[in-house]
Amino acid sequence: MTNPSSSQSLRSPAELREIAAARGIAATLHHASQPMPTVEAAAAAIGVPVEAMTKNIVCIVGEAAILVIAAGRARIDDRALARHFGVSRGKTGLARPEQAYAITGFVVGCMPSFGHRVALPTLVDPAVLRLERVYGGTGDPAVLISLATADLLALTGGQAAEVVRQG
Repeated sequence: MTNPSSSQSLRSPAELREIAAARGIAATLHHASQPMPTVEAAAAAIGVPVEAMTKNIVCIVGEAAILVIAAGRARIDDRALARHFGVSRGKTGLARPEQAYAITGFVVGCMPSFGHRVALPTLVDPAVLRLERVYGGTGDPAVLISLATADLLALTGGQAAEVVRQG
């Protein structure tokens, strides 16, 4: 399984919305006429600022997988991630695409923040927490999901952490 496609996602966008609804959370699906391969393309397709987009990134710390939810164009800072977990920098990094798929059931590039095979410990960029509503992946490159930021935290159990590059 070296190149899973979006048609092989664990759940459909509608199933993600149902997961949220089962927890009393209103989530909205946003369909685009074409795939949205970047946060810039996704934001433009649905008419929101790039900063309102989330990137859901699977990282490996030691032997454990974690999810980092970052805002807009932010990039993970592996030094900050290592400091957060009290490990050496060599013990942290991004999951390879096939690892991320095996862990979550979703492909890199349209990874949702919830609905994975297993619940992942989740760190949230404080920039995300300053937003009222966030938009992110669904496993389908032409569909986004949006929900209130407080609801994102409720679904993921996410904790604020400064683990993205500054500036």
